[in-house]
Amino acid sequence: MNKINNIHASTATDIGDRSCYVLTNFSQILKQILIGLPVKSLNSCARVCKIWNDAVQKIKKLRCPFYWNYFEGEEESPDSQNRLLESIQFTIENLPIEPETMIVYYTSVLLDTTCTSATVLTKSRSKRRIQKECSDVSEFFQNLLPRSCQTTAVAADGIIGTSSSLKKTKEFENKCALSFICFAKQSTFSFHSIQLDVKQGTKLGELWNSNEETSCSNFIPPGETVKSVFFFSDDVTCPQEMGFALYKEYNQPLIAGGFVDSLVFPSLLHDINHRHDLPTICCVALCGEMVKIASIIIRDDVCDKPAVEACMKELKSHNLPEERSFAFMFACVGRGENHYGEADVESVIFRKYFPKTPLLGLFGNGEVGFKYPLPPIVSKEIDGTEIHDFVNDSRRYLTRHPPKLYHAYTTVLCLVSLP
Repeated sequence: MNKINNIHASTATDIGDRSCYVLTNFSQILKQILIGLPVKSLNSCARVCKIWNDAVQKIKKLRCPFYWNYFEGEEESPDSQNRLLESIQFTIENLPIEPETMIVYYTSVLLDTTCTSATVLTKSRSKRRIQKECSDVSEFFQNLLPRSCQTTAVAADGIIGTSSSLKKTKEFENKCALSFICFAKQSTFSFHSIQLDVKQGTKLGELWNSNEETSCSNFIPPGETVKSVFFFSDDVTCPQEMGFALYKEYNQPLIAGGFVDSLVFPSLLHDINHRHDLPTICCVALCGEMVKIASIIIRDDVCDKPAVEACMKELKSHNLPEERSFAFMFACVGRGENHYGEADVESVIFRKYFPKTPLLGLFGNGEVGFKYPLPPIVSKEIDGTEIHDFVNDSRRYLTRHPPKLYHAYTTVLCLVSLP
């Protein structure tokens, strides 16, 4: 018997030695094994040895720097919300990238949901899993995401989401649903949060009206090129001048977003002491010299498919690269199925023209945005010499006379192409 056991032990040792040899000397085999793993598992594999660490870093660099998905509750199921949360949890725990920034859209149906199904991993050495009751969806995300992840969550009457496979984009109105998009840390673009309470917002509006210099630049590091500011507010009385001030401060970027039912900010997710002084405006600034942006507005009189197609063709005409692109749709709650008499009209037509681009967004109580880019400044020339004063005056005019930001019964579509 001892001889048989020794043979088995020897065989197991030989197999282990051969496996170790293969996985440290044949990079293609190692790559095929690691390539499908979620980022948490990859990080564990990276600690095995230098060869594995190098392979992991190469795989992470090849992955798309952002990830998205949506989740829909089953209306007829009594435990649909629990199943929804379990699906969300599984996805977040198995993300292919390390999220540094996340934007979450969820329907107001989920706003008061107590997430009793949230099973979180404790910080203890034993890695015990415990059941933890969270007060809401936002706290549920807090327990799943790393503390370093800057998360902005908004609740609205309806949302838009795209599956991670890009096979389906859906509009959810008055249903139990959630969509998200998250971004890994990159050197070519970055996101920064701008949070304003009532006092700060009022002061910002006053500065705009007084023609003084605005004072919100401390939210974004010096030297960053702001290409777009995604604007969310739960206060429908928020004056348009606040958006104008951001437009002026950051050198005429696209301002796009909407008015929502509820906001959650990065600072609130992990610091309960801030909850007494809740901001009414949350902006997420997208920065990067090589980031490309385009935006259109589907007006209130657009009410059939041919007219929507014409709008999508206008967005397509900007010819933005679509390989690393995403889009946000900020629609009025009065549009959607009730407006067209059919569900998913705008999102389906968007998918037709942009099959490689995930579309996310919300149905809110007012839309923020304008057509972008703005019309180019045409300089006068005399004998081939540009009159710089005319150009500078034109830029100053655009800064002091920004396009209309607030709209009703419209859809603002914002297309972003990342470098």
